[in-house]
Amino acid sequence: MGSSGINAEYMGSSGINAEYMGSSGINAEYMGSPPELQITGDMTIAMFVTHVNDGNRQNPYAKAYNGEGTITIEAGTEGEDGETGTTDDENSTLSFYWAGENSQYCCAKALQALPHGPWTHIAIVRDFTNFADFERGLASKFYVNGEYFPTTNCRDQEWADTNFRDADGNYFAQARATEDAATVGSGYVSSHHGNIEDLRVYSRALSAEAIACYAGKRGATDAERAACARM
Repeated sequence: MGSSGINAEYMGSSGINAEYMGSSGINAEYMGSPPELQITGDMTIAMFVTHVNDGNRQNPYAKAYNGEGTITIEAGTEGEDGETGTTDDENSTLSFYWAGENSQYCCAKALQALPHGPWTHIAIVRDFTNFADFERGLASKFYVNGEYFPTTNCRDQEWADTNFRDADGNYFAQARATEDAATVGSGYVSSHHGNIEDLRVYSRALSAEAIACYAGKRGATDAERAACARM
């Protein structure tokens, strides 16, 4: 399956529907680093996933954790080093990493475990336009199955005040553009173990109404799904 099958906003609406085989990396989709995916401002990444917790942190979508952004499904309860986990599906959580121009990454982390079910719709929204609505240094919201998912910043305020300001002393309101290739089903940690369907990448922050609409449209026509994005 070529990159034309990816349903990024600029690539049509045929969607991606593939099975990924975990740490073996089989079927990871390589998308390169076209300008359309070097998204440094507002952004939405949304998809339907199934997920098997094999004890590894997994990347369903990755561009650059020290740049435009990467989604990680954390492997249950973390150890002191932040890397180890359990194989309890009910403890899997979402994280979203991105970095400003100084390459110092911040991350948003979900405060609740992912639902354990056959298909889950996840959406990550980075919203600089409404930055005042979010904790400083975060600017991201998560939605799971169309509903807002409580999120926190993995960095504390002291770190943000020291490491997350531009030359003028303002908090970064733009991500760093990189030449790192965007990949679906793999990334800087282990490959995704499960299925991914209807991946959508937008260079804008979709509304809560649009995301709720998408979450209810699995298996719908392209026209029906396209109508969601206009909400």
